[in-house]
Amino acid sequence: MVKFRFDIKIALSFIFSLSALLLVAQGVEETIQLDTITETMRVVYRPTVTNPTTHYSKKVAVFAQDTGQVAVEKTYIRGKLNGIYHVYYPSGKQKVKAVFANGKPSGEFTWYGEDGIIRVKGMYKDSVKHGFWAYKYLKIYGKYKNGKKHGRWYKLDANRQKVKSWYSHGELVRGKGFETDEVIRDVTDTTSTPVVATQENQVVGQDAAMITEYEQAIDYLKNNAVLRKTLKAHFGNNTGQLIKFKKNYKNNVFQFILSKHIYGLGVDQFITDSKNGKIVVGRIDSTLKHTPEIAQRFTLAGVDDERFAAYSAKGKKVYVTAYLSMIYYNLMRVELIWNKDETAYASEAELFEKAPKEEHFSILLYFNQKRELAGAEYQKD
Repeated sequence: MVKFRFDIKIALSFIFSLSALLLVAQGVEETIQLDTITETMRVVYRPTVTNPTTHYSKKVAVFAQDTGQVAVEKTYIRGKLNGIYHVYYPSGKQKVKAVFANGKPSGEFTWYGEDGIIRVKGMYKDSVKHGFWAYKYLKIYGKYKNGKKHGRWYKLDANRQKVKSWYSHGELVRGKGFETDEVIRDVTDTTSTPVVATQENQVVGQDAAMITEYEQAIDYLKNNAVLRKTLKAHFGNNTGQLIKFKKNYKNNVFQFILSKHIYGLGVDQFITDSKNGKIVVGRIDSTLKHTPEIAQRFTLAGVDDERFAAYSAKGKKVYVTAYLSMIYYNLMRVELIWNKDETAYASEAELFEKAPKEEHFSILLYFNQKRELAGAEYQKD
């Protein structure tokens, strides 16, 4: 008869290993707010510590891949997030420190790099930005009022000289403006995985309603103040050209013909800009860097959609044509062509192919998981 000897150390070791494996298996996706963008990480929550007398509770999550390292710490009162909210890097260094009140960001927000240097710092009031904000790694500084830029903003250039712009309740009134309201790159993030838009390869069709991303893109082209300033700077390289280009705006609304064809617009130049560190919008930069097949995808054309004609400006004297791409990886390419000399082209396709380079302007738009327009990159002149 074979006898088995029970070894308590081996048994305990097995139990602890099994427990760790079970914890990892039970991991959840935690969404972290980093200023205007979010990122997710897989974590495992420890048992909640609760004080029934004060209605206070504390939740601590550890990284699913390293259950010995705290990832998130947050406190609740009567079920609502209250107090200091901490997020950590896998190294243990602090990433985010924010203050919440009654479930809303209310107070100081700080986003650190893994090197410990502050990237972004500002104040929230009832979940909207209010007060002074410093985008330190972008060297952009200014104040928000009830969630909108207000007053003087400035950026330090390479010579540490202040480049100033002025806003009134979110509207740019003077200067070129700064795109801090759009997605900001987390320069420490090199692992985020881009997500393919769910509507890929079926963005348009005769039987479908106009996709919300296209409506937002069209509205952005027509009304965005920063884009308006950028286009004037790009096309108005002298006084005469600027005066001529301004005629493309009617009551500050951009007038253009919207091509009914969904074009295969390349992103090669934006990929190069990303490699050279020129892309500011975080999700765009990450997607360009970590999606090897993206260049090929954006050469694919879509189908014609007659409904686009309804979004074109009316009248004979409209000399700008807008071309939109399919949506891949939450990104849409836009090409604007200003036929400034009113050259006669046989078709929109011929205009696209033969118009001089200086009459083109390229844009790359980003849509978040809620299908909201959340960022834009322009070509770098």
